[in-house]
Amino acid sequence: MSRLDALPPDQHAALALLLRQQKTYAEVAELLRISEPAIHDRAHAALAVLAPQQARALTAAQRAEVGDFLLGQVRDIAELEATRSHLASSVATRAWARAVAAELAPLSDRPLREIPAEAPPPPPEPPKAAPPPEPPRLQSPRPPSRSARLPASLRRPASHLRAGLRPRARL
Repeated sequence: MSRLDALPPDQHAALALLLRQQKTYAEVAELLRISEPAIHDRAHAALAVLAPQQARALTAAQRAEVGDFLLGQVRDIAELEATRSHLASSVATRAWARAVAAELAPLSDRPLREIPAEAPPPPPEPPKAAPPPEPPRLQSPRPPSRSARLPASLRRPASHLRAGLRPRARL
């Protein structure tokens, strides 16, 4: 007896309607005249029972995300890609999804969504190139000394400074 056959009838029916007839939670809820959260809860409780050992390695949020993916409830492309990326990067999540998909296969007339293979490791980062050498800095010429700014007629030779003499003040 498979785990699928051991499910309670309400859980088995929820999975069958979701997979065989590819209905949404809302459509199944309307058909059975129960609430949409009740259908969701029954389906996800069944998924946890189908692969209990692997289910323990995941959080409830991870099981819900992957469960919706496997049951065809994810329609948004960005959400689909996020779930595929999560499956490709997580060994535990991928193992649970594969175990559940194998149990669900008899309930579906069509193949279930493909579970991606392990993501290849990211390529190694190329070695960082040395920064380009800085161009030589052009030194700006020094401003002329104070005495060089004076007209030649007002300049004094520096010889009087070496002799310890003070320049005379000019009037």
